[in-house]
Amino acid sequence: MEPGTPSGASKIKVSEVLVYRDGIGPADVQKIEGYLAHKWGVTYKLISGHPYTASAPNFADPFSAVDMNLFCVTNDGGTIPTLWEWIGS
Repeated sequence: MEPGTPSGASKIKVSEVLVYRDGIGPADVQKIEGYLAHKWGVTYKLISGHPYTASAPNFADPFSAVDMNLFCVTNDGGTIPTLWEWIGS
């Protein structure tokens, strides 16, 4: 199969997608890694000495990100907002 050929399904599961407007620095990358590791219960996968192995990061001082709302539906809610589920923060 050629790369990019939509002839088969991938054997992965995407649990979360994070989108950022700008590049982020190493300290913020570590915050995101720590947040995700604690959220999904995989702190054991953080590298040795990671600053967020023992506890999740505090986002009291947020960094630059995309300002958006994300909606998820179990069926096509179409243009009827009452059928949408808001999953933003």
